[in-house]
Amino acid sequence: LADRITVLNYGRILATGAPDAIRMNEQVKKAYLGRR
Repeated sequence: LADRITVLNYGRILATGAPDAIRMNEQVKKAYLGRR
């Protein structure tokens, strides 16, 4: 659906990139899934 994704966290850009890179990004995982 998208070639490039930008993830926001509290109004700030957390990550930008291809879907595969975003899916593997540890900061994105922590922001959306919480710390485990």
